[in-house]
Amino acid sequence: MTQTADFDNTRLSFGFFMIVYKKSFCGNILYGQNPYDYSDGTLLFASPYQSISVQGLADNAPEGILLMFHPELLRGTSLDKQMKNYTYFGYGMNEALHVSTSEFTHVADCLRSIDGVLGQRFPDSQRQRLSSLLSSLLRLCQEFYDRQFSTRKEHDKDVVIRFEQLLIDYFSASGTACAGLPTMAYMVDKIFLSPNYLGDLIKNATGRSAKETINLFVVEEAKRRLTSSDKPVKDIAHSLGFDYPQYFSQMFKRRVGMTPNQYRKSRTDG
Repeated sequence: MTQTADFDNTRLSFGFFMIVYKKSFCGNILYGQNPYDYSDGTLLFASPYQSISVQGLADNAPEGILLMFHPELLRGTSLDKQMKNYTYFGYGMNEALHVSTSEFTHVADCLRSIDGVLGQRFPDSQRQRLSSLLSSLLRLCQEFYDRQFSTRKEHDKDVVIRFEQLLIDYFSASGTACAGLPTMAYMVDKIFLSPNYLGDLIKNATGRSAKETINLFVVEEAKRRLTSSDKPVKDIAHSLGFDYPQYFSQMFKRRVGMTPNQYRKSRTDG
């Protein structure tokens, strides 16, 4: 019989969605090269084929709950279309959901209901029932993540400030034109959070998506350069990282309500 210790220091990858509730110490999980703070009272989520490894199983008896479900289970159900909304399946392992005892009571109720369905035969009607229960569980976890973002706003302010400072530094650098516009990949690389988690953190903290925050910063920087120099619009577009001045003009007009030249003229007349 395979023992949990047999998986110690072994890299694993499953073709399933995975939800884990940690009840007692289960060793240190590594996501890539980063350790996951696997403390009591946490839920973690993994997408299919997400690579993980666990250290310390040989010395500890894991205690908790593991739920795994295959993507094919969802095919043809409403949940299949909704899965993209549950971005926490794309979070890093160090971005877990910390639940209170009362919150986990609700999670446990959902898990018991799912377990009850799993003990029955599995015609299509039961598959739909299971999909409905999974949907309820995932919506509940989303609510708890929203609560976690809300209660951690003071802590997350540091990330938002870092995000904004990175944009300032990016456009202050001499190589901006060659580097192009700042991307989420660039921001993630500097802040060391997963793309999904950083995007959701920014959205919860500011009310805007990370992409929208970047675009608004670009527009404000464009306004500053338009009114502080007489350089041609195409040169300003290039200095901001736009490959095509037409795209810059279109984006600027869409957000400001006038072309770059019209904006410059409105600020210099009189």
